[in-house]
This record gives sequence, structure tokens and C-alpha cells, in this order.
Amino acid sequence: MEEIISILMRRDHLTFNEAYELVCECREEILNACAEGRYWEAEDILADFLQLEPDYLMYFL
Repeated sequence: MEEIISILMRRDHLTFNEAYELVCECREEILNACAEGRYWEAEDILADFLQLEPDYLMYFL
């Protein structure tokens, strides 16, 4: 997750805490969707929260 936090800090000029909170919220949403069997939503959640490509999804699972 440190890599994603670093990307957000550099790209979006966020503080560490802001980026960390955003990543935690995103991870929670992804895990909730997967727990409910809505695996197809994981990519959309990643894109909506962090504007990252599906390649980064592996960091959340």
C-alpha cells in the first residue's frame, strides 16, 4: 500500500494522512464488494476512489 500512498501524494499533492485515509476507504469498499460477491465492482471502485488502473487492484486483495 505504501506504493499507492506515494503515488497519491506525488500525483494529487496529498499529505500522507490524506492519502492513507483515501486508500483505507477504497480498500474497505473493495473488500465489502468482494465479500458480497460483487467482484466486478472492484475495478470501478478503484477507479472512482483513486483514479487508478485495474493493475493496482492486487494491492487491495
